[in-house]
Amino acid sequence: MPRQHHSSPIWGQVSVLSIPLQDLIGWRNVTRLLVYATDDGFHFAGDGKLGGILTPNDGQCHLEDNMYKKSNEFDYPSVGQLVQKLAENNIQPIFAVTSKMVDVYKKLSEMIPKSAVGELNEDSSNIIELIQVAYNNLSSRIILDHSTLPDVLDIKYDSICNNNTGAKNEARGQCDNVKINDEVTFKVKVTAHECIKSQSFTIRPLGFTDTLTVHLDSICDCDCREQPDPTACSGNGEVVCGICSCNLGYTGKNCECDTKGKTSKELEGSCRKDNSSVVCSGLGDCVCGQCVCHTSDVPGKEIYGTFCDCDNMNCEFHNGSLCGGEECPEPPNVALIVGSTIAGVALIGLLLLLTWRLLTEIFDRREYRRFEKEKSKAKWNEADNPLFKSATTTVMNPRFDGQ
Repeated sequence: MPRQHHSSPIWGQVSVLSIPLQDLIGWRNVTRLLVYATDDGFHFAGDGKLGGILTPNDGQCHLEDNMYKKSNEFDYPSVGQLVQKLAENNIQPIFAVTSKMVDVYKKLSEMIPKSAVGELNEDSSNIIELIQVAYNNLSSRIILDHSTLPDVLDIKYDSICNNNTGAKNEARGQCDNVKINDEVTFKVKVTAHECIKSQSFTIRPLGFTDTLTVHLDSICDCDCREQPDPTACSGNGEVVCGICSCNLGYTGKNCECDTKGKTSKELEGSCRKDNSSVVCSGLGDCVCGQCVCHTSDVPGKEIYGTFCDCDNMNCEFHNGSLCGGEECPEPPNVALIVGSTIAGVALIGLLLLLTWRLLTEIFDRREYRRFEKEKSKAKWNEADNPLFKSATTTVMNPRFDGQ
């Protein structure tokens, strides 16, 4: 329910900032949603001056026993700090706010990529529908962004979305209304304004843990008349200004992959478990028609399998072997289990009802037979009524001697 007291905006940003820092929540490698419901606004950096607090927020948690302990020392966090912490932890906020606050939080959402705003009823009765709509909007939007760049580098994105729609030369890539199995393409153009040595940055889709690290070294003197190296590009292409240009029928960073007449889509299909699944279960890269699994961020966790669909933590061990030495089984069919349970309960109830009806029928028949038996034992003269007594009265005269 939305809170009604005047202090609600005090803890709004502090709470949102603290959530990504909480190890106790146990975030897993899944889509992370944060639902923030309120009927009031929020404080941000600078508002602490009203209370004489000038020290900027340090972006740390400072929670003890679920209470923020530094409210008298640090100012409120800035929107920039909020955006940074949410992005670092791949958390997508959903702001469920009442009608009077919708415009305020829409402006805040414009500054937070991969966030959504929904109008909440005063009694919060539509909270489930609001979350469903917001989740569908967030999951159908793909945003490609990068980490902080050196001053000498500039990046532009060309987004090729559904039906070849999209934008070019944007600060980040974005496609909306993306459905399962839809294919979108982002072209990233990196420009160095001067010669650089050993620079790097990361590119990643917001809301996901997958990242691509780009290492840059510029070739400032490119002699295009240089004789080609026959051993370069696996002998299946030639180096053009530091990059392999592969011959027809070969692909890969070093032209090491022989396509054998297959198209890129056919090679990618070899990395899917079925037509409805994602490439390499979303945990690997498809290289020459085979999955190369990512290295997990979780210490000690290994991702493996033909389609990167197994790991050494979520499967049970038996006789000292993972999954008993077999492949990881398919996860249980929750719908089937729930349906079977409901059907079983209904069947047991029906059987109990039929048993009760049968016992009742047997008891009634037994009582009826007993009644019939007792009735047959009663032998009365049909002309006499056992309850009838004659009305004749005999009177004796004590003085009459019979003469």
